[in-house]
Amino acid sequence: MIRLTITVLCLTLICSSAIAQRTQSAKEHFQRGLTAYQQGKFDEAMGELDKAIQMQDQYSNAHILRGNLRMLKQNFAGALSDHNKVIEVAPRDPGIEVVFNNRGVVRSFLGDFEGAQSDANVAISINANYASPYNLRGNLRTESGDLKGAEADFSKSIALDPNVTDGYIGRGNLLSARGDARGALADFNRAIEINSNEIPAYVGRASIHYLNSELDLALSDYDRVLQLNLTDPEVHIERGVIHALKGQIENCIKDIKEGLRLKPEAFDGKLKSPFASPSQTLEQFIASNPKNARAFEARAIIRLIQRKKKESDEDFQKALTIDPGLRNEIDKVIRENQIPQAQKDSRQ
Repeated sequence: MIRLTITVLCLTLICSSAIAQRTQSAKEHFQRGLTAYQQGKFDEAMGELDKAIQMQDQYSNAHILRGNLRMLKQNFAGALSDHNKVIEVAPRDPGIEVVFNNRGVVRSFLGDFEGAQSDANVAISINANYASPYNLRGNLRTESGDLKGAEADFSKSIALDPNVTDGYIGRGNLLSARGDARGALADFNRAIEINSNEIPAYVGRASIHYLNSELDLALSDYDRVLQLNLTDPEVHIERGVIHALKGQIENCIKDIKEGLRLKPEAFDGKLKSPFASPSQTLEQFIASNPKNARAFEARAIIRLIQRKKKESDEDFQKALTIDPGLRNEIDKVIRENQIPQAQKDSRQ
């Protein structure tokens, strides 16, 4: 899944000349919705905006705010409907480029990448100095394999708005995928300087530290991510692998079990992403460190927990061939995580 930041979640109002003609009651509901939105009372805000739109279907400001709320709640079909309505009733109002950008973000989450890129292009054509659509288009170009175009878009976004993290994260991921670890680290570090809670920047930086065998630095970044979001399955798996590489097997098993509980497919390469999944990152590490017994042990543990006994046994054997001293530890892991007999029989 492509990582796309919802670029405008704060309210952007379009000043329409038709506002004066709207009913007072609809305005009151909108104002109450706006106040609730600003206070973080999103359900209350949604109720007030629904009432405002019921009374005045072409109330563009209400559709804008409700569309943003629906994006927050990941109701992308609903958000698309709101953005479409704004573009229909106020296609030339000041600030309409923001609505085109937001609609592009929504379309990308709905899998309409062609429509998303079209919206990004329109937003840029309306306001070439608006940074967000360059980030959107950069992500879309990355997804399509146009890495040169993507890098140009992210760099343009940074030039236009150097104090927003999106461009640094997008370009950092791109440079990391291309093997430019130094450039990627600089971008991730800058994003974290701007916003110390920027999860994608910590994930990107941790991945580079991991592949560079800087395990303590990687572990620190993954710890920070899970402080911010305990339910990120891929990060649990990545951190579990780091624990295994450091010989912290109990912590490894705990993290991997939690990651696979949250998202069983998180290690199977089934997640669509232009960047490395946990399985791809571990494969890269093993390819660069083919004599690292702990890496094979980590993959064996994941496969054991996934009930892939044959593959798990093969990896444990590779680990033991490299380091026979792991025998007691591996026997203990297998014994404590073996498939119950009833499950074995049902699979035969």
